[in-house]
Amino acid sequence: MEAAACRKAAIETLKQSEGNSPLKDVKIDLDSLTIAKANAEIGGAKVATVIIGQAAIQREHSDEPHTFLCLLGEKEKVLMTFFTKR
Repeated sequence: MEAAACRKAAIETLKQSEGNSPLKDVKIDLDSLTIAKANAEIGGAKVATVIIGQAAIQREHSDEPHTFLCLLGEKEKVLMTFFTKR
């Protein structure tokens, strides 16, 4: 599933960028997702799917709501994940 690929990539990216931050999980609200097929190209990479919805970044002492964006290329390769605070 596309959302699972995005969640996995998001967790890996957040862990790398936050170092020893107490990241516990990223929970994507599957009911909030908009999944759109795309036929676009960004920087030479083909974008096949755009996913946007709500997600919670769970840390040791907080559970922050965010808007979540994920771009997928061919074969569900995650090109980018992005979070904004709500």
